Amino acid sequence: MSDIHMRLGRRIRSLRKAQGLTQEDLGEKANLHYTYIGAVERGECNISLKNIEKIATALDITLSELFSFPSGYQAATKEETLISEIVGMLKNKHPKTIGLIREVARDIIEGM
Repeated sequence: MSDIHMRLGRRIRSLRKAQGLTQEDLGEKANLHYTYIGAVERGECNISLKNIEKIATALDITLSELFSFPSGYQAATKEETLISEIVGMLKNKHPKTIGLIREVARDIIEGM
C-alpha cells in the first residue's frame, strides 16, 4: 500500500496503544474485526472513509486529530514496508512454520 496507508496505520496503532487498547478492544468499539484493525495498522488495506470515521469515534478523537501527524513523523521507508509485509504474512501461522521460515531466511542472508 501507499505511504499514507502506512502513516495512518502507525498513527492509529500509536493512539490505540496510548489508550491501553488491544486490537480486539478497538475492533469491538469500532464494530470492525480485530484482524482488519491489524491490517489497517500495518498499512495493508485501502481503508474506507466510513471505517476511518468508526476508528476515530472508537478512539474518541476527531478526524482532525487522527490525521494530525506529529512533527518529524517519518514516512515508511521501502525496507519498513517490505518488513511489514513479511510480518503480515507470518501472522496467525503455526510457530513451527515461523521457525522454519526464520531458518530459511537466516540461510539466505548468510549466503549473501
